[in-house]
Amino acid sequence: GDIREGSELLGMSDDAGLESMSFVPRLVTRVVSGIETLPMHAFAMSNGRILRVTRNHPMVLADGRVVPAHSVTMPAWFLDKDGNEVAVLSHTLSGVGQEVVNPALQSDTTHGHVLVAEGVLSGDLILQNAIAGEEAAIAIRR
Repeated sequence: GDIREGSELLGMSDDAGLESMSFVPRLVTRVVSGIETLPMHAFAMSNGRILRVTRNHPMVLADGRVVPAHSVTMPAWFLDKDGNEVAVLSHTLSGVGQEVVNPALQSDTTHGHVLVAEGVLSGDLILQNAIAGEEAAIAIRR
């Protein structure tokens, strides 16, 4: 349903790692929403789902790196909530003008800003801002 301030989403637990995934309910502290003016990045995946995200949305790669969607290069693999690899079958650009919602989760750790979307791990607004300021990707591997 609708994601809004004060609602809860599952975020990775602080002591989780790629080898031992676990998730806890986390408070949504703020939500940024609006109409996206740039093309969306669409990932068709081996789990049968399609994830559509903005250009700078943080995606967790199978090796534990967190990178913006636009820098995902094929072949690519994401991770599901159990730590299994999910193959990216295609990475395409789709139309503009779609409404996007980006929540921020309450957490003091990088892990706590990782959530599940369309069955794979991605990041929240905080993680998006963190990787935007980095030259290199952030790693969530412990």
